Amino acid sequence: MMKSEIIIFLLFISFFAYQSKKTLVLLDDWNNVETNSLFWKQIIDMGYEMDFKMAIDKEIKLTNFGEYIYDNIIFFAPTFTETKKNEINIQNLLKFIDDGHDLMIFGSSDASKFMRELVNEFGVDYDDYDSELKDSLYLHPNSGVSGLNKQLLDLKDEEIIISKNIIGITNIFNKPNGYILYKGIGMDLDPQNKYIFPILSGDKNSYSVSKSTGEVYSNGEHIKLVNGYQARNNRRIVVLGSTDICSDKFYYLSMTEENKKMLESPNAIFCQDLLNWNFQRTGILKYENVRHNNNEGKTLETYRIKDYLEYYIDILEYDYKTNSWKNYESDDVQLSFIMMNPYYINQMRRLYNKPTYYAKFRAPEKHGVFKFIVDYHRTGYSYIFSSTKIPLRPFYHNEYPRFIPCAYPYYVSVFVILGAFILFSILFLYGKENIKPKNE
Repeated sequence: MMKSEIIIFLLFISFFAYQSKKTLVLLDDWNNVETNSLFWKQIIDMGYEMDFKMAIDKEIKLTNFGEYIYDNIIFFAPTFTETKKNEINIQNLLKFIDDGHDLMIFGSSDASKFMRELVNEFGVDYDDYDSELKDSLYLHPNSGVSGLNKQLLDLKDEEIIISKNIIGITNIFNKPNGYILYKGIGMDLDPQNKYIFPILSGDKNSYSVSKSTGEVYSNGEHIKLVNGYQARNNRRIVVLGSTDICSDKFYYLSMTEENKKMLESPNAIFCQDLLNWNFQRTGILKYENVRHNNNEGKTLETYRIKDYLEYYIDILEYDYKTNSWKNYESDDVQLSFIMMNPYYINQMRRLYNKPTYYAKFRAPEKHGVFKFIVDYHRTGYSYIFSSTKIPLRPFYHNEYPRFIPCAYPYYVSVFVILGAFILFSILFLYGKENIKPKNE
């Protein structure tokens, strides 16, 4: 009896061990465990088990018997240089993402060549090695900026950037009440890469300058500070150019009179939003209950050309606070009706107080196999793709109208000509001759 109880207990423990979410944190300095303690606490409070390792550790493994050990990786080692002694290399990290996991990358002004090559894979380019970010606020204290922590102003550190220039996405990245502090390196994005987008950009006071020549590379919102990348498989990568942005020090220095708690400061709230998005807690969409019918409400396997069609799809958004799905509200969902090329692209409307989006239109006068396609890409949200095939057939021979109204004049002309011919024939055959000979 004791043996069976032990087996059940071990199975119980292994079940919950399997269910727990695990995060690998790669470091290049053990001091970061203490300097960013509140950031790690935020992750633990989300229900993740953390495993801190030095990035050069020989015993680091990402897989065990073909299964991944970690759900996501936080790369907190901007000076790391690739070593062949463990599994941390660009190829393995990209495969980690392709196989359904997420990555957060912290950079700095000392970013190594390896880190630069890694972020290049996601369409991000760090500023030059000799560049540094500065803020003119400290040179012009009367620039109109107010509400800053007095101790921050006393530091008079031109390398601490302040910014409110955050992308505003409902329920994902919220505009802070105060300023977000940043100290690190600026970034530039590949304009041809449609998967990368800026989350936090520089404010009007900030500029990137060369340390050696003093040449200004970029300024204001052209400087990207934090970026998000959402891959085709909906996995997420966050690229930051600062290790200080989520530090205890910046949590404290960004506090305002309204936010006197460190975990309620603008930096803390921003880093929490980053974690929620990167760890697949916000911006998650799903679709269900796809249906279609004609204007009579009948769902058919084959529709007829020129029929009126109706298409419906339910789109839901995940709410991590209640662990439930709620109605997704937007006005930019489109439906494409496609054969080889789109015949129609229709704006979809949402039924009031329901998750249902719908579109109504008349089928084209072209028979063949068509598709209802909803291919929804919105910045910050997971992608949705739904494809439903339907055949369109031509009219059967007995479905054509007996008489076409627009041809009535031609029908009448036929009968008029026929009647005229009959009348002419009667007159010709039976009419009297009134013509007399000339001799008479």
